[in-house]
Amino acid sequence: MKVPNKVKHFTWKACRNILATKENLWRRKVTQEGMCEECGDTIESASHLFWFCKQAQAVWSHSKLVLPFTISQSWEFIDVMGQLLKWKDVYLDIMERAMMICWGIWRNRNEVKHGGKRKTGVAVIKCSHYSLEFQTANEVRSKQEALTREVVRWTAPKHGQYKVNCDAAVFTRSREVGFGMIIRDCAGLVIAALSKKGISLSRAVEAEAKAMEVVVQFAKDVGIREAIFEGDLLIVSGAVQGGGDVPSSNPKHCLWHYTGTSDF
Repeated sequence: MKVPNKVKHFTWKACRNILATKENLWRRKVTQEGMCEECGDTIESASHLFWFCKQAQAVWSHSKLVLPFTISQSWEFIDVMGQLLKWKDVYLDIMERAMMICWGIWRNRNEVKHGGKRKTGVAVIKCSHYSLEFQTANEVRSKQEALTREVVRWTAPKHGQYKVNCDAAVFTRSREVGFGMIIRDCAGLVIAALSKKGISLSRAVEAEAKAMEVVVQFAKDVGIREAIFEGDLLIVSGAVQGGGDVPSSNPKHCLWHYTGTSDF
């Protein structure tokens, strides 16, 4: 189980003791005093804020997370994280859950300081759990999308043949179109390559069609009369091979190739 990046950043700052606690602000002479606003009679150190303050204890009591060690008031935040690290192989997710709870305490503390509502211990735990569930769900979705995404790799042509790959890009600011093309033989060796800018075209379909025209002329200029022409827009393939029209407002992107001469 992983925690959100913002929780990792929070934990890093807490371990370095650079969070804007009342104690740290007081030491930097930002505030006049460093007393905890919840208790009123104790310095608001990170240790007090996350483990010993009455608000923190209310959160931990509803977390159902039992730590396998006793936290000393002399410990700093990094000492607690060090102990959690020792036990993480025995108690799965204990470190992540503790980080989320501490982050929930810190977030609610800052919400109160900026005029927000103080949450109950149960509410802080629920918010922490929802954030972790959201992170986990997004990670699972990303992994599934990565697995289902089709991987397209270049394949060499048959012996004695050439393959010509082309692509186009529309630069809206300069109102120009860029063309890129490369010719390789059956061993994958580059025979020739070209990149150039052309006339202004507003749509990707027009740019890809123009790229096909340029690449055919380029192949002819380098002395290749028969090759496999490969691109990534299906409508161009259909037009070259006489497969009918595809609505230009909904072009289909996929890898296609056409075997033909450079004389058409």
